[in-house]
Amino acid sequence: MWMRETVREFADHYEDLKQAAMEEGLQERDAEARAQMRLGDSILLAEQTVAVLRRSTWWGRHPVIGFFILPLFALAPAWAACGAVLAGICWLLGQICGPGYSVDRQTAHALASDPNAFQSFAGPVNNGLMFSATVLVTLTFLWLARRSALGLKWKLIACAVCSFNSIITYASIDPGSVLIGYGWPSQNWIYTVIPLLAAISVYFQQRKMENCLPPGFEN
Repeated sequence: MWMRETVREFADHYEDLKQAAMEEGLQERDAEARAQMRLGDSILLAEQTVAVLRRSTWWGRHPVIGFFILPLFALAPAWAACGAVLAGICWLLGQICGPGYSVDRQTAHALASDPNAFQSFAGPVNNGLMFSATVLVTLTFLWLARRSALGLKWKLIACAVCSFNSIITYASIDPGSVLIGYGWPSQNWIYTVIPLLAAISVYFQQRKMENCLPPGFEN
């Protein structure tokens, strides 16, 4: 939000300077040149502000660790957290709506004794947990990159690492056990699309903001 407001302010300020120059009798091209020259000090000030903001956060000072290494280990804890939330929801439903809506040990044991019944229950749960964990990790690191005023490069790197992580991370609820770890070949190829879609969205949002900047200040 801060970046969008900054871009909008630069665009508005540029248009004001350009209009003022044209009212003084300058041609449009000359008015644009004067507006760019006067806006240069504001661009420099904004760059200095961004640099200070980056240095003020741990993520901004250590982007390699924060957005290249940590995402490799984030999916498994996120999966466990989503599983804990799901278990809490089941417990809450059991308290509110009755035991028929909860999943306790007896229910789990009954499902584990019937492979077909267990698969019909665990399959959607495993898919939902992996999907939720992948979305959670991707959005969390994108938010951290944005909060640290890091550029498009680190956002795309974070998405790429999250996509790779979804390939090598294995998490599953099986009869009598919960498995979380890393393995190959992967069974989670479909989830690699989620971070890639996020990267595409971030890229086009960045391009949209750059198109709002005055000529000569896109970079």
